[in-house]
Amino acid sequence: EWTGEYLDFHNEQVVGATTLVPGTDWIMITELTRSEAFADSRTAIFVLGIEAFILMLMVSFIAARNVRLKIVKPMEQLRAGTDRIGQGDLNYRIGLIRKDEIGQLASAFDMMAGSLQQHQAQVEEQTTALKISEARYRAIVEDQTELICRFLPDGTLTFVNEAYCRY
Repeated sequence: EWTGEYLDFHNEQVVGATTLVPGTDWIMITELTRSEAFADSRTAIFVLGIEAFILMLMVSFIAARNVRLKIVKPMEQLRAGTDRIGQGDLNYRIGLIRKDEIGQLASAFDMMAGSLQQHQAQVEEQTTALKISEARYRAIVEDQTELICRFLPDGTLTFVNEAYCRY
């Protein structure tokens, strides 16, 4: 028994197989042209190639979608949040609740905005208290009939009250 490729009597490339015919001295030879013998293989390779390409496209689409949902979109939210906080909107919170690095970064920005908001409230309270204290000080100093002045060591006056000016 033998199988292989060879040139037939017409000098064409063929694929053949031989086998003994049982009970005789005869050999049976079967041959097909090469194109006919490998037609199913070519079709299978073509179909498998198309299926692999479609599978690759689907995997690429799913991977791109997951990257967009898990990385790109949260990063866009972080950038938009930092822009708003950077422009002074300390009430804005990014609000990403995740357990990865992006979630930790968003949480840190939210805490920073809260801390800045508290600091801003303290500064506003201190500014209001300072303005009240300054107004009270001015009222006391300006209503005095005694002469009040402030000067530098070289004698330059830096402040005088109304009574000093009249004097």
